[in-house]
Amino acid sequence: ETSRHKLLQLVLFGQPELDQVLALASMRQLKDRITHSFRMRPLQTAEVATYLSFRMRAAGYRGPDVFAPAAVRLIARAAGGVSRRINILADKALLAAYGEGTHAVAGKQARAAIADSELAPRRRAPRALAAFGATAAAGIVLGAGAYWLMAPPPPAPAAVISAAPIAVAVAPAPAAAPPSAPAAQPQLKREQLARMAGYDPGRNPLLHDRLEATRNKLDVAPDGHHSIELYLTDNSGPDRIERFLMRARDLVPLENVYIVPVESAGRYRIWALYGDFADPEQARQAAKRLPPKYQQAFPLAPRSFAELRRAL
Repeated sequence: ETSRHKLLQLVLFGQPELDQVLALASMRQLKDRITHSFRMRPLQTAEVATYLSFRMRAAGYRGPDVFAPAAVRLIARAAGGVSRRINILADKALLAAYGEGTHAVAGKQARAAIADSELAPRRRAPRALAAFGATAAAGIVLGAGAYWLMAPPPPAPAAVISAAPIAVAVAPAPAAAPPSAPAAQPQLKREQLARMAGYDPGRNPLLHDRLEATRNKLDVAPDGHHSIELYLTDNSGPDRIERFLMRARDLVPLENVYIVPVESAGRYRIWALYGDFADPEQARQAAKRLPPKYQQAFPLAPRSFAELRRAL
């Protein structure tokens, strides 16, 4: 370190236990020197598909996608979006596909991989994996392609790391709260649905998708469940909201973002919210795990779904 420059930067990556270590009183001086801290969320299904495709091509594969969409969904759900678990399940699924003599990994092979891993309750090994066990010794050379995902990733990922903001402490985010069970009766009245439908999203695909998801959520969420308010604005231009959603998908799971158009005297205000939580305390705890950018810019106040419906 000189009078004008800091010559060395340290970047720490760890599991959630890293936060516990940094919270110790003996680590206070180190923690006080951390300028940026980020928490990596689990990969979403679309990101898992991209990740698997990248790993296959990094290993030298140049054909069409090996993993079918159904297989990707099963692997993403069973792995919880954690990359090392995705690697294990993808490898096992490739082995199952090789054992059956198929090129593509479909849902059948993904389910076999999940059943054969420690990520699912133990049960009798599927026929595909059992058949592979009997022929693995003879087919090890021909089956070398099944081990593509086990190869260490090439230097290419470094470009991804260098493009990201410099982080000092990184830990996976806790899993999102499970979706609420559907209510016995629809919660939205016909006139409320009509007012929501009166807001024109224009030609904005993300906004179209989130408006539909928001209508479905408001129609089934119990009154006592809460969401986290991000912002409420009179600037309801659909292009502006689309730009917000494009930025949001890089920071949080977009399926947890809800857009509520609130009509008053023929004009609309937009209420942007995040998540579905069983009570206000869960919502407040989840707000603390949102990206620092959101914590600085937004109020992050819990809002009950009963309150949201009354505003329509």
